[in-house]
Amino acid sequence: MAARIHRWCDGLTEAVLYFLVVFSPWAFGTTQAWSIAVVCWVSYAMGFLLLTKHWLRWRSGYQQARWGQVSDPERNSSRRNRSAADRWFARVLAALTVFILLFCLVSALNPRAQYFHNTRVLRNITCIPWLPHSYDAPATWLAFWQYLAMACVFWSVRDWLLGKTRREQLQEMSAFQPPLSTPDKTHSRASAVSSSVRSSWYLPDRMRRLLWVLSINGAVLALEGVLQRLDGSNKLLWLIQPRINRAVESQFGPYAYRSNASQYLNQVWPLCLALWFALRHQHKKEKRHSSRIGSGPHSVLMPCAIITAAAPLVSTSRGGAIIAITGWFAAMAVLLFAGPRGHRYYQLGLILVFLLAGGLGGYLGWDKLEPRLRAMLSGDTSNRDIVYRNARPMAEDHPWFGTGPGTFSTLYQYYRENPNQDWSVMAHDDWLETRITFGWVGLIGILACLLLVTSKWLWAGGIPAPWILPTLIWISLGGCLIHAKFDFPFQVLSILLLFVLICAILSCLARKE
Repeated sequence: MAARIHRWCDGLTEAVLYFLVVFSPWAFGTTQAWSIAVVCWVSYAMGFLLLTKHWLRWRSGYQQARWGQVSDPERNSSRRNRSAADRWFARVLAALTVFILLFCLVSALNPRAQYFHNTRVLRNITCIPWLPHSYDAPATWLAFWQYLAMACVFWSVRDWLLGKTRREQLQEMSAFQPPLSTPDKTHSRASAVSSSVRSSWYLPDRMRRLLWVLSINGAVLALEGVLQRLDGSNKLLWLIQPRINRAVESQFGPYAYRSNASQYLNQVWPLCLALWFALRHQHKKEKRHSSRIGSGPHSVLMPCAIITAAAPLVSTSRGGAIIAITGWFAAMAVLLFAGPRGHRYYQLGLILVFLLAGGLGGYLGWDKLEPRLRAMLSGDTSNRDIVYRNARPMAEDHPWFGTGPGTFSTLYQYYRENPNQDWSVMAHDDWLETRITFGWVGLIGILACLLLVTSKWLWAGGIPAPWILPTLIWISLGGCLIHAKFDFPFQVLSILLLFVLICAILSCLARKE
């Protein structure tokens, strides 16, 4: 009974996860109060399902078959060491997650000031100064609930990805059964399937399905944005005209800010290429020399990667275009190095794919993008330099615990050089804004989490994966982290959710022995 309920919880987790993946970008980037509430409550549901699974395992003693799990004491010591390292990884990362959430919670419960929105007056309150505190407790509470939702998503997705499906368990069992004395066609097919399980390029069913959903959803999102830009409509999804950024060139797809759309898509297309490369290698291995070009399901992914990689240029986002082009060269170098040696058709085809992405993006968006890039080179920063100049003293005045998560927009008005300057609600530099709102104490905790996740493939256990998969994922995450230095991707919940999902995928991968 426990095993059946556990499988139901896994099935519900998968359904809820796919809903989040599709809903979050299409709900106008999850920037409105109603869409933020939907994403948070659905994320809490995932957290509840995770707690239910843990309770079932503890109460009934049920042990789910999991990737990276070593149950046989006769297995070699390296596998046991990697499995132990994975357990320590999970414990340390869980402790850091709790630390960050507690930091936000204590900040909200320990207000240093009360802000009156009607009169824009800040009244000081006595607080405990050696604990995290906030200058706007309601804003910090909102940040806490969002970060709690992201924690639920990360740990739910990681637990779900590491679990083996019933089909994988049956395949693994057949892989170690002795061959029949008179092998027939059925046994040959079973052997072929089980050999794919043992292959270093095998992607687990759950990870493969999640990457498919991310890739297809990202491609459709990019296509819709391109069509909307060509149509000239200034209504998001042809439905709603936003209150800000009403010009066609400022929007892209469901996002009212073109840069946010490019940040989302620049995280998707490296995942699409990673899935394509893994499925292609697996298809070649299973079909041997009988496979034809375009015969495998991976062939669908290349057009998806082209349109998704070209969309940041069409969006005319300067930062998005620079990150996309830089990522193209990095991904092409990785794929060429990892591909078959001396295979000219593969190398030429891969170069053609990136030329198609660049050509499509340039043809549809270069006429609007080129003047913006020229203005950037001449020193036009869209007044970001003024925001940076005003924001840096905020970090200097609150170095250790910051001003409280979510409080940047509240305090920025008091740091303007003169009251006629615009009241910026974002620092357009997430690294600087995080240092302002979390201080060095909170920022170090966040960086420790990020360092653990990005380095986990090198030293801990999990799903065996060759180096190219985490490398392409690093390109995806690295592009967003670089873009965060000049914009605010992590202040948009749909982009933060995608980043957390990719981190959850990366946290499940392990280096091939």
